[in-house]
Amino acid sequence: MPAAAPKGCVFSCEWGKDRRDRPDSNLHKKVESFVNMAAELGSRDGKGGMVHGVRSLGSATLDLAYCAMGSFDIWWEGGCWEWDVAAGICLLKEAGGLVTTANPPEDVEMASIEDAKLGGRLYLAIRPAGDSAHETGRQSQERTVREVWRRVRHLDYPRPGA
Repeated sequence: MPAAAPKGCVFSCEWGKDRRDRPDSNLHKKVESFVNMAAELGSRDGKGGMVHGVRSLGSATLDLAYCAMGSFDIWWEGGCWEWDVAAGICLLKEAGGLVTTANPPEDVEMASIEDAKLGGRLYLAIRPAGDSAHETGRQSQERTVREVWRRVRHLDYPRPGA
């Protein structure tokens, strides 16, 4: 992972099916998060991430497969069902990638980075990463997770009936 990630990373995301046009809807939260990730480093009250590019393939499994092979560095999504992500998560984890929750915790620095729960509907994936002279691949993935969490909004995708 780039030392300044998310700067220089290819960020993948989807619009999702929840397209309600209200000020605090998931759609508006996603758009704000996309802009934060793309904006000039340090802009947007320090949330600008200066990713290299933003991609959307229209399929969670394809996005995850591209992360697994290293074509995308980061995938961030909310609203997916188990059948949308199960195969892609399997590919990514087998390749050495990390998958956790898309929603940032209250304390980004101290929060434990745990595996995403299949069916949790909120996913942040980081491509496989090798060790460097300064950190392990897992450390670089976790550093990137924390940097993404600093820039994205909390999404609300409950399970029906929950």
